[in-house]
Amino acid sequence: METSLDSELLKMIEIVIKGRNSLAFRKFVEFLYEQEDILSEEDWAAIREGQEDARQGRVISLDDYEKARGL
Repeated sequence: METSLDSELLKMIEIVIKGRNSLAFRKFVEFLYEQEDILSEEDWAAIREGQEDARQGRVISLDDYEKARGL
């Protein structure tokens, strides 16, 4: 996994920090800072798989999922 801070990532961080989610972002960063290896390689693989599914359009909304399940 890439661990360096590239300009695109820094730009995204700056946008979030200046936006309405700044407090949530700060809390999340504080949480991650206090953790040690909270995600396994299997977790990261699942995240990458989910991202690819989203890119390929293999997703449904939560509303559609709940309707299909009668929730």
